[in-house]
Parts: sequence; C-alpha cells; structure tokens
Amino acid sequence: MNIEDLWLMARFMDLGDTADLSQRGLIREEPIEGGGLRYCMQFKQGWFKCCPFLENRLEDCGTLRGLCRLHPHTKPLVCLLAPLGREWDEHTGESQWFFQEPISGCPGVKSGAENYDPNAVIAELSGRLDRESHYYGVLAELQRMNAPDEVFREFHRMETRWSVDAHLEDWEIRLGIRTSG
Repeated sequence: MNIEDLWLMARFMDLGDTADLSQRGLIREEPIEGGGLRYCMQFKQGWFKCCPFLENRLEDCGTLRGLCRLHPHTKPLVCLLAPLGREWDEHTGESQWFFQEPISGCPGVKSGAENYDPNAVIAELSGRLDRESHYYGVLAELQRMNAPDEVFREFHRMETRWSVDAHLEDWEIRLGIRTSG
C-alpha cells in the first residue's frame, strides 16, 4: 500500500492520522527487501483470509457476496487496478503492466485478457499512479540512505488534514531528491 492508500483509508474512517490504522489492527508493517518498512493490509483470519474492509453477506440464493466498504473513492490503488498487475522498476521508473486474474473463475473479472484494455484503466488512474511513483521514489531513497526503521515509520505517518502531494513534496525536499514533476 502506498501513502495515498493509507491516507484515504484514515480519512474514510475519520482518523487523525495514518498511524491510527496500525493501532486499530487494519494495517501491518512489512519489511522491504534491502532494508526498510512499508505497510500492507492486515487480513482478517478465520475460515478464509479477507480484507478488513470486505463485508461478506449471504444472498437469498445462498451465494456468498463480498462488498468493499471502501468502494469506489477510497479504495487502495492495487484494488482499483485489479485485474491489472504492475511491476515497477525503481531504477528506470518504468512500469510493466499485465493482466492477472486474481483466482481462476473470479466473479469480479468479467472478461479475459483478450477483452481487457489496460490503457483505459491506466489513463483513468494516472494521478494516483503518478503519486505512487513518487512514493516509491522516496522509499528507494530512504533505502539508499540506509535509513533506520523509525524514519520509514515517520514517512508513513501522515495527518489526514494534510494533502498527499504536500507530504511527498516535503519528504523529497528533506531528502534532496525530486521525483515529482
């Protein structure tokens, strides 16, 4: 999850800052290969693992239906992109895009790769994708600096009254980098 995903979820829940998501057990720290920390969703445990924002209900016909409480404006970018997958190269800043069905026969995927237009999805989400690239640029710089975990925590902590763009720009200035346009 990127900083904008955390910020959107914290605002949706009317929290003061993104750190409150950890305190409520909705996200967890994840070590990054090469050093540092980032955050990911803390999936619910039980008879099957699921997102804490997924509300499951049994339809009258007996079918289990999962609905996202964050849909559509506060949904994490990775969820909005699905079934479009992305690999981001920190050295070039380039993305490789691919169609990835979550699970075989997923009811959320209406058509296969042959009928899927990734360019339309990418164009629609271009602002969020650009901010995510800036986020990854800051993370990469913190890794290059061998920053301690506490600095990564500080970077991911953001008051919900501030804007994501301002937060990323502030960190770029602090680090003496410029990933923004």
